[in-house]
Order: sequence, then C-alpha cells, then structure tokens
Amino acid sequence: MKRRSFIKKSAATGAAFTIVPSFVLGKTHVPPSDTLYVGAVGVGGRGAGVISELFATEKVKFVAFADVDDVRAKATYDTFPDVKRYRDFRKLYDNHLSDMDAVMVATPDHTHATIALPFMREKKHAYVEKPLTHNIYEARMMQEVAAEM
Repeated sequence: MKRRSFIKKSAATGAAFTIVPSFVLGKTHVPPSDTLYVGAVGVGGRGAGVISELFATEKVKFVAFADVDDVRAKATYDTFPDVKRYRDFRKLYDNHLSDMDAVMVATPDHTHATIALPFMREKKHAYVEKPLTHNIYEARMMQEVAAEM
C-alpha cells in the first residue's frame, strides 16, 4: 500500500465518524440549544400535571417554580428538589428572566393574564391554562402584546 492512499483512506474514515449524528452511535445527548428552559407558576394541583407532562421529554428543564401554597406544591417540590422555589412569581421574574425561554402559568383563573403579561412583554413564550383571561379587556391586552412581540 502506498503512503498517499493510506493517508486518503484514513482521512476519509476519520471524517465519516465526525459527521455521523450522535443518535446513530447510540447516544441520547440533548444539546443545550435544543433544550427549553421553563419557569413554572402554580405548580400544585393542575400545574403538577402540566409539569409532569412537560418533564416527560428530555428537552425541557425547569429553571424555577413559584407557588403560594407550599402544601399543594409539595409533591412537585419533592420531585424536583434542585429547582429554585418562590412564593411570589415576581421574584421568579426578577431572578430568572434571563435564564428562561418560556413560562407556564397554571394558577387560579383570575391571575393568568396578570402573571403571563410581564413575561410576554419580555419576549418569553407563555403557556397559560384556560380560561386564558378573566375578562375581555385582559384577552385583548394579551392579544396586542403577543402581536407586538
């Protein structure tokens, strides 16, 4: 075998392994660019169900939780002991806004728009349980903010 042909074949073989996707080689690593970082407000009750569905995929990581009722949120807190916790969603907003891609709101109906709008104004995606708003004015305000952003 000549040296030039050996070098060509070695380079081609090495390049093939750098181009092959990781899932072909049996790896299940999710790169950070494919991960959705979510802050959750209202993590007890219905919020716990939404969180368990979101966490079923490897592509979602929770940044922080906010819930006013520690007793109802206990199961979620126990499931995710490393996630920061707040009783006031405004602290989650102040401390973790830059770390989040989206916010999940599963609070009582009359607070949905009040919680989601500040995040939406900062160009964060919002998942809000229905009913979306308490009245028509809030619905129109959310529609305007969504169209702007």
